[in-house]
Order: sequence, then structure tokens, then C-alpha cells
Amino acid sequence: MTFYVIEDLDIATGNRAERTRRMKFWRFLSVQKHAATIAVAALACLYLAATVSSAAAQEQKRKPQTLIELLFGNKGKKEPPPKKTRVKPQRSVSRSAPQAVEVPEKVEHAKTVLVVGDFMAGTLAKGLEEAFETSPGIVIDNRTKGSSGLVRQDYYDWPVEFPKLLDEVEPAVAVISVGANDRQEMSVDGNTYSFRTPEWTTNYEARIKTIMTAAKQRNIPLLWTGLPSFRSNAFTADMVTLNSIYRKWSEKNDATYVDIWDGFVDEEGKFAYSGSDIDGQQVRLRTSDGLGFTSSGRRKQAFYVERFIRRILGDATSENFTGIPLSNLPDLQFFTPANNPELVRTDPISITDPAFDGSDTLLGGPAPELAATSPLRRLLENGYTGPVTEGRADYYKPQALQTVEPEDVATPKQ
Repeated sequence: MTFYVIEDLDIATGNRAERTRRMKFWRFLSVQKHAATIAVAALACLYLAATVSSAAAQEQKRKPQTLIELLFGNKGKKEPPPKKTRVKPQRSVSRSAPQAVEVPEKVEHAKTVLVVGDFMAGTLAKGLEEAFETSPGIVIDNRTKGSSGLVRQDYYDWPVEFPKLLDEVEPAVAVISVGANDRQEMSVDGNTYSFRTPEWTTNYEARIKTIMTAAKQRNIPLLWTGLPSFRSNAFTADMVTLNSIYRKWSEKNDATYVDIWDGFVDEEGKFAYSGSDIDGQQVRLRTSDGLGFTSSGRRKQAFYVERFIRRILGDATSENFTGIPLSNLPDLQFFTPANNPELVRTDPISITDPAFDGSDTLLGGPAPELAATSPLRRLLENGYTGPVTEGRADYYKPQALQTVEPEDVATPKQ
């Protein structure tokens, strides 16, 4: 039972309403007091837990450094303040755009390289233009037909047109790359022959011979460029067959066969999209269709042909070529020496001493036999150099000894 002591006079006299009101007020104050106490206690507990967890975390971060700390812990030691790392501001590096190569103008009497063939020859011509871009003495003449070949003479007849181009252009070197479009039937005099049959091969080789003979008769070096591998295995197998034909007939007709096969296959000899460029960097060489070349691929294709062109044309491929024709040089003038009465003329004689050789015959006469007692024979056979005379390197004359009288020396006293 709870007793409340009320000092109010009205409550003591029995005023129940006033007493009830006062009792509610004191109950409210009691509840608020307990709530405040609980809130303060809760805040204190949270603060203490945060402090302990922070200290524990710092204690775990610091690893024991000595044996004592390992056994007894590292309590009581203050963690050294963390080192402040100064972050250096990074400078923005601006990469300048690559400088454009200054392309010199071609000289008037530059050497012309004629390029003919199908679409493979077209990429080859572009690659050669890049290769000799800075060579003022070399001009690349691109006369390729992308869809042509040696089979469809109704579209473009290379055995007939190629000699005409040689007479028109008069190139210093001719380059041909053809065959990628030749995997098809051939029609000859109303007869149709399938690809790679004996009749097809015979007529195909006859057309190759016609082209090579045209260059050979005009004394124009011909570079026949082989075909690369392709994505299709059947296509690649056919290119191997055609390359063997080109190689065989190049050897028979004094043409140069340029093999590019290894530059576009992997280590197993299979078709590869990527590979090393001319600088040794791994790049994409072939297009997505597995037929054409990328810009790096065509430059590599041209690299194989470029080496032979530089070997044939020599100094004309240099970047410092001036191209001065010999016909523009002035004629050399030869002057006849005037008759000078004071000029002393000496008759021609042998470069060897006649007396030393044991003969007086001049140069151009019959070679005489050496005398048995000639100084040359005695030198070669006996090593005899003759009497030593003053002034010669082996001359030696001993000097006479001078007698020196000894001076009187006092005898020391004993």
C-alpha cells in the first residue's frame, strides 16, 4: 500500500478532486524521471562500447614487434601517429600528334615500277606507294584490274595487254600478282576445262609463259609475287598449287618469284588474321572476310617485293636521289700538252734495277734468265747482301778504345 503525504490543507479536509489531481501530477513526474535515467544510461553504454571497439581495433592493427609484445601483448604502448603521405600532383602529359612525313616531289627522270594483276596486286601497289613515298627517284604505276585473272580472257586479256603496257610505260621493273580469281573453269577454242585438270594447267601455263617472255624480250626485270593463304582451307590449298606453277615458270624464264606465304600464316602454317608487321609489332593483317589485307597487311605484303626492287634499282631508291641524267652532263674535254723545249723526257725502263736483276733488257722485252752470279740470285739463294758500305743500315764500325791513365791515389795510413 502506498501512502502519500499531502501537506495541502484542502486535501486534509477531504477535497477528493484536488487530491486526485495532485496524485496524477506526481505519478507523471516519477515516470519522466525514470525514463530520463534510462536514456542517460543507454547513451553511456553506447559511448563506452564505441570507445572499447575503437581501442580494440587499433590494438589489432598494430602487430607485435618484439618477443615481449608477442608474449604479453603491446598494451600500454601508444601507437605512433600515422605518417602523412604527400600526394604529388600529377602532371597532365599531352601527347602531340605524330608529325606528318614530308613527301618529296618525284624527280623528272624517276624510275617507274609497273604493277599489274588482280585485287591482290591492287593492295600490293598501295603498299609499294607507301614504301617508296619518300624516295623521289621511284614512281609506282598502278595498272591493276581487281576482278581480272588469267582464266577469263573475255573480261581482260593479260597476255595481250601486258606487252602493250610495257611498251607504253617502259618501266624499270615490272611487278605482277594474279591468280586469286582463277579458281574456275577455262574456255579455250570452244572447249571448257575444269580447274586443276591437265588441260586447264597446260593452257594456264602457256599464258604465264607469254607474260614472262614479253618482259624477258624487253630486258625488263619481272617480279612475280606469290599468293598468301586464305581463311578457306580449300581456297588455301588451291593457292599452294598456283604458287608452285608460278615458281616453276619463274625459274624457267629468268623471272623472280617473290614468296610471301610465311608472312601471313601462324606457326603451324595455317591462315592467321594477325601477326607481326614490318616493325615486329603484333597487329591485324587480314580483313574480316579472310581475303583482303589491312593497311598493316598490305605494307607487309609490299615489304617482300620492296627488297627486290631496292636491290635491282640501287641508288634510285634512296631518299637523297637527285636524278641528274648523264645526258645533261657536259662533254669531257681533253687537252694535248704543248711542246715545251725545256721538258726533259725520260725513256721508260723497268721498275726494277737492270743491274740488280742481272739484265739490261727494258720493260716489255723477253725475260732473260738470271745470271748465276747476279746479286738477286745470291740474295735469294744464299742470303748474301754484298759488302757492307758506310751509310747502310747494317753498317757498323767499332770505335778505337782510348786508354785512360789512372790518377795517383794516396795510400790510406794504417
